[in-house]
Amino acid sequence: MCAFTCFGQEMDEAEKQRDSLKSVVFFSFEAVQPIPLGDSFIKEGLDLKLGGELSYNVYLFDKVLVGAGYNWFKGRVINKQVTGNYDRTNVSVIFGTTGYRFFPLKNVELLFTFGLGYVRYMNRIDDLDAYDDGTSYWLSPKVSYQFIKNFSVYTLIDFRRDKLDIQVPNALDDFYNKIYYANVSLGINYLIY
Repeated sequence: MCAFTCFGQEMDEAEKQRDSLKSVVFFSFEAVQPIPLGDSFIKEGLDLKLGGELSYNVYLFDKVLVGAGYNWFKGRVINKQVTGNYDRTNVSVIFGTTGYRFFPLKNVELLFTFGLGYVRYMNRIDDLDAYDDGTSYWLSPKVSYQFIKNFSVYTLIDFRRDKLDIQVPNALDDFYNKIYYANVSLGINYLIY
């Protein structure tokens, strides 16, 4: 009889632990290191710096995520022949996201997300600004570990594409208007139940 009682207590504890991962709402803050891929004016003309992201997320139907947020990073021009006549750029995205979560292990969550947003490259020289706007979209696998009731840490990689609308000859369109990244992030979630 003790075996059934002890086993039942273990099951209750496991279910409580699993339920603790089922937060409905959470805020996220992450440090983002952008890594440009392929052949682009960003990869050849800018030294990109560490950025960040803030987001608000809600789970619907237990495993389906929707959210919104703001992502940013900066870059210093290292090749004006490629970028044009400016010294630095600030890249920011206002976005929406959706995803699906899995529970492979105790306290561990695996989440796959798709994001879509409005991207702006704000290019500066002295006090003058010029803007290049477009659409950003990405896919992200994310792994998080809940270390106490209301907090979890996570890491992820965004496979991101920015589609800009810079007026260039057709031969240069891919180089200036299709920017690819693999952004590596480390962050913390504040979970609200």
